[in-house]
Amino acid sequence: MKRKHVIGIIVIVLLVAAVFTGRYIYKERYSDEMKKSLVITNGATTKFKAIGMAWKNNVVLQKTNKKDYFIPKILEIEESKVRLVALTEDNKLLKSDEFLFEQKLVDPDKPREVTIKNVMNQKLILNVVTGKSDIKVLKMPKEYKWEYTDKMSGDQHTNRVLFKAKTKYAYEITLHGKGGKHGYSGKTEGGKEAVVEWERPADNLQNSWVRLIKK
Repeated sequence: MKRKHVIGIIVIVLLVAAVFTGRYIYKERYSDEMKKSLVITNGATTKFKAIGMAWKNNVVLQKTNKKDYFIPKILEIEESKVRLVALTEDNKLLKSDEFLFEQKLVDPDKPREVTIKNVMNQKLILNVVTGKSDIKVLKMPKEYKWEYTDKMSGDQHTNRVLFKAKTKYAYEITLHGKGGKHGYSGKTEGGKEAVVEWERPADNLQNSWVRLIKK
């Protein structure tokens, strides 16, 4: 009886381990979530076309058809201090003062979080400690195109995103794809089309990040 009891316990332990292993593999393979370094919440009444952050000679903006704004880890931003930026419906790029941003987090599965509390005198007011900044934020091009299209190929649904701007800056675009994967355009000279496509995530999710780079 004791031997049967021990065998039964071993079988149960193995079954539980198999279930958790299966859930982990499924999550890693099929989850559309991307690993995040910064999660941004818009708590202001102002609506924005895109939200992101700026540091020396760089601006990253996220455009989404959902309400979830974040900076993915795959952008590999290694800066200690940054400024939050947000693009209004009339193409004004609002900025915050600078705050501490660390790519290397104590808990890699828990990203840093910041909330836009409100907008005051054309400045983003945040819920974290900020200070005056020497970071000069690059200007958003007045003439630009940032468009999504989608296409079907058999049973595969693909998102395609294009960015083109009349600017002296270079730029690149990153697209959120199915399974938490991403597509990347590579650095593109101003005036040329940066294009990337990838299999579309669930719920018709459209997430992309444009990075402007001062050469």
